[in-house]
Amino acid sequence: MKSDLWVVIVVTAAFIGFLMGYSLPPLVETGMLTGKGKQAKKQPALEKDTKQYYRGLYED
Repeated sequence: MKSDLWVVIVVTAAFIGFLMGYSLPPLVETGMLTGKGKQAKKQPALEKDTKQYYRGLYED
């Protein structure tokens, strides 16, 4: 009985750790986790030609 409980605890902890591994990198990349309260940097604006190219892809 005691070993069954430990198996459940270990499997649950491993699963939660696995999920945390997938959720932390996006938070770090966007600055939400380590941004120290600062706003995330804006992405550079696309040039007009680039915007037209991507709009043309939707039309096809």
